[in-house]
Amino acid sequence: MHPSIKIICLVVLALAIHSLSRNALWLMAGISSLFLFYYRVYVFLRILKRVRWLLISMLLIFAFNTPGEYLPQWPFEIAPTYEGLEAGVLQAARLCLMLAGISLLLATTNREDLMAGFFLLLYPLRYLKLSPERFAARLWLTLHYVDHAAEKSQAGFFERLTSLKEYDDESHNGPEQIEMLLPKLTWRDVLAVVVLFVSGIYLL
Repeated sequence: MHPSIKIICLVVLALAIHSLSRNALWLMAGISSLFLFYYRVYVFLRILKRVRWLLISMLLIFAFNTPGEYLPQWPFEIAPTYEGLEAGVLQAARLCLMLAGISLLLATTNREDLMAGFFLLLYPLRYLKLSPERFAARLWLTLHYVDHAAEKSQAGFFERLTSLKEYDDESHNGPEQIEMLLPKLTWRDVLAVVVLFVSGIYLL
């Protein structure tokens, strides 16, 4: 799929995720799980591990602050409600679904294609006298420095300490020229645009 279409799908998911019903949300979660398993996006599990406390906090906040029917035989004076637990689970599911979409985008799109996708989406900004090339170049450099920092972080503490000066010198020497290849649209991309258009009309 064309990288710009993937980015559009992610944006549409972010916009529509709060309007999805409970059944539609679980259906999307099941479809996302299949895609994650098919593309072996194991980084999603690491992301969930990092945000586990956020998910737990979100569930507790909704459970104890949403009015409704209290859980029976709760051993403490302050009890969660059924409505709060349901709202907390739904909000946590929406957040996990969004993280799954971002993980799929990053796992199935390399740096050059991602930059090309953003460039094509921002190309109409030329009419506003803005430069999509400058944004794409800054995005490429940002991803380049993030990857470089990730490689450095895998080393030991003393190795990272001794390489700080070397890393600072290298970080100021980015590539002088960035070449960008724009992928061609295929029938899958046209089909995805049609599906997004029909889904948008249905949601509206």
